Amino acid sequence: MRSPLARFQRWFHTPSLRLVLVVPFVIQIVLAIALTGTLALYYSQSAVRTVSVDLRQEISDRIVDHLTNYLVVPHRVNRLNLKSVQDQTLDLSNLERLEQHFWSQAQEFEVVDYIFYGNVDGEFAGGGWPMGRDRPMQIHRVRRSDPQNLQFFNTNAEGKPVELILETPDFNVPQRPWFTAAVEARQATWGEIFTFQAFPAMALPASVPVFDSRGQLQGVFGNNFFLTRISDFLGSLKVGKSGEVFIVEHNGLLVAGSTLKQPFTVKGGQTERIHISTLEDSPIRWAEAAILEQIGPLESIERSHDITFQHGGDRYLLRITAFHDNYGLDWLIGIILPEADFMQPIFQYRQVILWLCLGALLTSLGIGLYTARLILRPIQRLDSAASRVASGQFQHHLPDSGLQELDRLSAAFSGMATQLRNSFDALHRQAYHDALTNLPNRAALIETLERSIERARRDPDYRFAVLFLDLDNFKLINDSLGHLIGDKLLIAIAKRLRSAIPKAITLTRFGGDEFVLVQPEIQSVVDATQFVQRLFQVLEYPLEVNDREIFVTASLGIVLSTHGAQSPFEFLRSADTALYRAKAEGKARYEVFNVEMYADMARYFQLETALRQSIHAQSLTLAFQPIVQLDTQTIVGFEALCRWHHPVLGDVPPSQFIAIAEETGQIVALERWVLHQSCVQMRLWQQQFSQMKLDFISVNLSPLHVMHPHFLEHIEQVIQATGINRRYLKLEVTESLMMQNPDLVRIRLKRLRDSGIRLSIDDFGTGYSSLSYLHQFPFESLKIDRSFIQRLTSHSADHSIVQAIVMMAHSFHLDVIAEGIESVHQVNWLHQVGCHYGQGYLFSPPVSAIAATQILRVMQPATKPPEPSS
Repeated sequence: MRSPLARFQRWFHTPSLRLVLVVPFVIQIVLAIALTGTLALYYSQSAVRTVSVDLRQEISDRIVDHLTNYLVVPHRVNRLNLKSVQDQTLDLSNLERLEQHFWSQAQEFEVVDYIFYGNVDGEFAGGGWPMGRDRPMQIHRVRRSDPQNLQFFNTNAEGKPVELILETPDFNVPQRPWFTAAVEARQATWGEIFTFQAFPAMALPASVPVFDSRGQLQGVFGNNFFLTRISDFLGSLKVGKSGEVFIVEHNGLLVAGSTLKQPFTVKGGQTERIHISTLEDSPIRWAEAAILEQIGPLESIERSHDITFQHGGDRYLLRITAFHDNYGLDWLIGIILPEADFMQPIFQYRQVILWLCLGALLTSLGIGLYTARLILRPIQRLDSAASRVASGQFQHHLPDSGLQELDRLSAAFSGMATQLRNSFDALHRQAYHDALTNLPNRAALIETLERSIERARRDPDYRFAVLFLDLDNFKLINDSLGHLIGDKLLIAIAKRLRSAIPKAITLTRFGGDEFVLVQPEIQSVVDATQFVQRLFQVLEYPLEVNDREIFVTASLGIVLSTHGAQSPFEFLRSADTALYRAKAEGKARYEVFNVEMYADMARYFQLETALRQSIHAQSLTLAFQPIVQLDTQTIVGFEALCRWHHPVLGDVPPSQFIAIAEETGQIVALERWVLHQSCVQMRLWQQQFSQMKLDFISVNLSPLHVMHPHFLEHIEQVIQATGINRRYLKLEVTESLMMQNPDLVRIRLKRLRDSGIRLSIDDFGTGYSSLSYLHQFPFESLKIDRSFIQRLTSHSADHSIVQAIVMMAHSFHLDVIAEGIESVHQVNWLHQVGCHYGQGYLFSPPVSAIAATQILRVMQPATKPPEPSS
């Protein structure tokens, strides 16, 4: 067994790799941090001291500048008054005029509050604010008739004395200090600072003697400067956090202070000045003691001094500056700054540095130990990471080992693992997410349904619902606005649905404009229908796409897990069947699946296939219903109506096959055929009955066709192929068209109208148009919907509605056509309210082209139907 000495020698000569890495690293860190902290502390203290000296110098300069600007004004006022006397614009003998002059002049100079004049005869005139600007203005006077009696008058708005409020006896003008000071100086000068006894205030008088042309003394001009102005200014200065500024005379009497609003005291009703040595617990008193100790008496200070002193354990920085002006002022300005205001951050900084050094030491030691451990075990980590990647666990972290070779190997391995993970993630996302909307796709839906079906199979109480959502008229949006807008609309809808539905509900894009939702944990069909109502509310508001608002509605089919379907495909087929039923019932609604719907779906597909074949074979027919001019009872045109008789299905109502044509996109081909056949028939009638006034053939258009990109080309092709004059073709559109991309519709309809084709609003009163659309679109006529006409009984409230429609149409210069007329009473009433034209079974039902030709032949000379009663 080795001895301790032998183990130490071996440790010293062959230290461990961990020790070699950690100890030098820690020593370097400690030395660097200690040196940095020491230098930072030294230079920061030096910088703070420099800043404090600069701050005191700056504050001192500001005070000197401010005092100079303040104290020059009183003497400027005296010079102005002296010059006015010399220019003979101011008469010293007119004391009342002097009072008015001083009263006005005090209002012109903000610094000077009270201006006065006293002559050698003891007379006195003064005006302004003798007690400060927070008191009323006054005029003071002493007259020869009442010597040495100083009278105080309140004034009105014009400066006239109106009320004697006070009299002060023994006011000997030539013996006043401001008078004697000016006489002795024989030039402009400052008087002694004095206190007011009538009210607490302290002022500095500025005075100048007045001599006549022979050099004889006439009197003295003067004004008072209130020293509280200087205190207010000093109080506004920011001197560190808690510094003070004061101004003192060489005799130690206080002039102003930043912490003393009033640099005087009031004892027994008498105002007295303050000597700084009497201030209790004040830095100003401590500063005086330091000045006496380090500089000398106050009277000896003639320049600036920077000193420091201590009191109560606190250290203070003091600058004392001598202030002189041209009129005899000799003051001292003191600036006191607690050193703690500047050094406190340094003290805090010192503690922070100590903690940082300790923290850096501990951190470096920990980092060294941790690094050593990483170097000892890099191979094991690489092996472990490779095993995890092989098992499909791509999430791992290989820290740097500190060795170049191992770091390059770790980086290459991490890059390979990341690429594998990204590739698998991308493949999974492509397989289970829709690229356009970023929603789960059909494959993800199938898995969700399989899990839900399996859970329902295990748990009889578990129920879920499948909701198949399809946007209404999305093909119209794609055709009119373009597929790019359509794609952006799908993205916007996906975002709105996703943000509005609970996370527990699965939302997937099935394809095109179809979305499928799986709603788990329901109790009954009520839960599903209530959720559908929420979806309808979400889609009520328009979606903004490319700075335009688009309104969309949706239809939904619902199938419950209790239906008995056993596979995802059965659920989807049943939900799709319910969706078709909702579409057939008018869209913007929902239907819950039941087994009877399969028969309806089979019927729907049978009709769709048969309609497609009939359109291709052109085996549909047209019926024509006459449109009659009510006042002459003559036929002026026909409305072309499409009819479908199938050899197997029989007569299929237009309400069924037109809806199927719109849903399946066959409406464009159908209406192109109707337009062509109608124009051909109109041309034949015009040739056969040229002497009759047959004005137009009217053809209904679907909004889907109008919004088709090639709609205008289709119309032009029919015109060119049939040779019909454009003015004989009238196209009827419904009110709903005007709400679908109004700008595009307006442009297309205007082009038709400009070419000569006539336009009419069909089924007016059943849609949601507004009067603004009647004004903006180029319509020639409107048709009142048959539902209003059929209710025109002798006591019907619909009389008012129809009459209002007629009056409104007349205001827009539109012809009015009434549909569904079935009685002479209706004809008579409509004629009386101003309806121009009508159609209905009273005149003729829709008939074939042969029967319509026969009607025209019979009426060719002029066969009048029953005359309307008056």
